[in-house]
Amino acid sequence: MPLCSSASVRKVHITHEFNSSRERVFGALDDHANMGRWLGSAVTIVKNVDGGGVGTVRRIDAGLAKLDEEIVEREAPSRLVYRIIAGLPFLRHHRGVITVDAVGDARSVVRWDVELEMKIPGLSSLLAKAIASALKRGLARLDRHLERMPERELDPQPAS
Repeated sequence: MPLCSSASVRKVHITHEFNSSRERVFGALDDHANMGRWLGSAVTIVKNVDGGGVGTVRRIDAGLAKLDEEIVEREAPSRLVYRIIAGLPFLRHHRGVITVDAVGDARSVVRWDVELEMKIPGLSSLLAKAIASALKRGLARLDRHLERMPERELDPQPAS
């Protein structure tokens, strides 16, 4: 459900099919500490809540900006919702929703939806295009990563 209904809100919708189970794909998307492997940007955990659950904050080093994203909803193995809370000047609104659906026993589809609004006219459109491109590349890298890695290497490590 959109939080913002302004005409200047831009939306990004990316879909990618995987030859991996929903649980495996969600596990990789939900592994904040290792998402830099496929995202193409360095990722660090700023605040870890309940092993990456609601309230966790991850920092994405996106070149010119370091974005802090907070997990606001988590329903394993199907849904992850986050928002940018710091690092992007002139941001008025951001919400990212990642949904993973099973398409058979060993196949799944990811729908990644982002809505954003910037305080400067025109900036929302430019940023939406950059986000769409980065997410497409990232999901393609994740797909290749999952195909190369044995399942046991992707299993999350137990919390200590």
